[in-house]
Amino acid sequence: HPRGCVRCGHGEAGALVMAAVTSGYIGPADSSVLPIETDLPWPTVDPAKIAEGRATFKTLDFDVLVYTADELLFFVGEMIRELNLFSALDLHEDRFRRFAVAVRSCYQKNPYHNWFHAVDVMQTVFAFLHLSGQVGPGSRFTPLNMCSVLCAALCHDIDHPGVNNIFMINNKSELALLYNDQSVLENHHCARAFFLLQRPELNFVEKLSKTDFAEFRKTMMNCVLATDMARHKEFTDKMTALVGNTDEMMAPENTLLLLQVFLKCADISNVVKPFHIAKKWAVRVTTEFYCQGDRERYYGLDVTPMCDPTKGTRVGSQVGFIDFVALNAFKPFVGLFPGLKCCQDNVVSNKEKWKTYTDEQLLQEYPVPLPDP
Repeated sequence: HPRGCVRCGHGEAGALVMAAVTSGYIGPADSSVLPIETDLPWPTVDPAKIAEGRATFKTLDFDVLVYTADELLFFVGEMIRELNLFSALDLHEDRFRRFAVAVRSCYQKNPYHNWFHAVDVMQTVFAFLHLSGQVGPGSRFTPLNMCSVLCAALCHDIDHPGVNNIFMINNKSELALLYNDQSVLENHHCARAFFLLQRPELNFVEKLSKTDFAEFRKTMMNCVLATDMARHKEFTDKMTALVGNTDEMMAPENTLLLLQVFLKCADISNVVKPFHIAKKWAVRVTTEFYCQGDRERYYGLDVTPMCDPTKGTRVGSQVGFIDFVALNAFKPFVGLFPGLKCCQDNVVSNKEKWKTYTDEQLLQEYPVPLPDP
């Protein structure tokens, strides 16, 4: 566009579609081979930044976007340590660090589905566990349950290409063919995570018994697969059926379901964060959607409506997401775990605040993030 890019609001965008495709900004459609870093030293971080993070670490006020990628590595390790999981499960701490470094190296530099989103979702699960009273005596979750869901959160979008399942299927990608159009990306994320764990230097769960490892793998896979938005109604219906039915909720056979909804709700939690955090993520997610729209045009595919900036606004997309996705997930989630009422309060408040905003205001406050150099 002669005056700049509708997608990102930058006036110096120039040849944006080709730049997006050739630069890797929105990621390759298939990426079966990625460089994996395992030998980088564990980062040395500023004690003042760590102290700052600890103050909000167990709440929804923790903002991953004010920290560096290295600082977030430190917090990933601290979540496992804080819950005493290294000791309780006899996890190999050095290998866990190598695993976390490797996972980070496998996340692509997308505007939204990147290392920062991974840590944000992991920290949100961590906060949900604390706010819902599921840490310490009386928790219905075992250390193995908590380790599994936190690791699932860290890996849930590993090697995400910056486009959704619809794009992968319509473009007849190799991954869509491999997974028969079923939860294409979610299956890929699971596979990538467990390929990493097969490497001896990364296998931090080596000391788990065969039974415990089987449960760890089953939980991780099922939690990641639950993040497929095509299954959204399935999980909101299951949560709703459990609300008010304490006996059913506490039944052992429903433990996996509850872990799944912890991760699922964490994955869509941007809109329930304090508004100054929610705004940052709104810019990032809509930028990635618009990148997908550019790519769909480039390949001659139908443009997905939410990826077309001529069909709506960034602000409007957030109100719509709250109305049609977030509220019908967080209402039953809070019904199951009343300690998470802050989520419902925040999302209602944020909806009203979005009504006072325009895209121009939003982009003035939070310009579109550029990819890392």
